[in-house]
Amino acid sequence: MQKDDLTIEFQKIDEEAGFLDRLIMIKTQRSLDAIELRAAAFSITSIYNGLEKILLILLGENGQQSSPTWHADLLAESKSRGFITEDLYIQLAAFLGFRHFIRHAYSFEIRNEPVESVLDSVKTVVEESKREITAVQ
Repeated sequence: MQKDDLTIEFQKIDEEAGFLDRLIMIKTQRSLDAIELRAAAFSITSIYNGLEKILLILLGENGQQSSPTWHADLLAESKSRGFITEDLYIQLAAFLGFRHFIRHAYSFEIRNEPVESVLDSVKTVVEESKREITAVQ
C-alpha cells in the first residue's frame, strides 16, 4: 500500500507542477502579475505539502503532528533515516521557509523575487525528491 500511496502523491505533485509550468512560461515573457504571483505561491506550497505527505508515509506517521517544530523535525528525521540526502534536505528546508512565509503573510506582502526564485527551482526539487525517494523503496 505504501508504494501506491507514494505514487498517488507524486501524481498529484506532478499535476500541480504542470500548472506551475504555465506560470513559468509566462514568467519568461514578463513579470507575473499579482494574481499569477499568488497562484504560484499557493501552488508551490501545495507541492511542498505533498512532499511532506510523502515523507510522512515513508516514516509511517499518520495524522497531524503537534510539535511547533514538526515540519523541520520531519525533514531532519527523513535525512537521518536516509530518505533524503543533505543536499535535498537543504533545498526542502528553503521550501519550508517559503511555505512558512506564505502561510503567515497577507497576500499583498508577497513579492515577485522570492516567488520567482522558488518557482525556478521547483521542478528540480520535485525531480530530485522523486529520484531519492524512489531509490530507498
